[in-house]
Amino acid sequence: GGVRAGHRGGGGGDRATTRCDGNLLAGWSLVSYYARSDVGREILKRDFDLCMGLKAGDGDKLLEWMQSPFFDMAEGDFPFESSYISSAVGPGVYNLPPWVMGTNRPF
Repeated sequence: GGVRAGHRGGGGGDRATTRCDGNLLAGWSLVSYYARSDVGREILKRDFDLCMGLKAGDGDKLLEWMQSPFFDMAEGDFPFESSYISSAVGPGVYNLPPWVMGTNRPF
C-alpha cells in the first residue's frame, strides 16, 4: 500500500493538495534511493541532521520514523478534538484539533 497524505474529506473543504501528496511520496522514494549507497546515506545524515550515521539497510528505519507522525495523526483524525493519540503515546494528554491531518499548523 501507498502512503496518502492529507485529508479524506469532512469538515472544512479540500485541505490536501495533489502537490503535497506527490512531494511526500517522492520524498519516500528519494530516501529509499539515497539509503542504498554510502554517499547517499551521508547525504541523509547531513540533511536530516542525524546524530548517528546510517548503515546499509537503515533506510527502512528512517522511513518508518518519517511516516510515524502521519500514521499517529491519521489514527486520531476525528471531526472533534481528541486526546486519543497523545494519551496512548505520551508524554502527557493533549487535545489535538478536529481533522488534525488537514490542520497545517505547529502544535
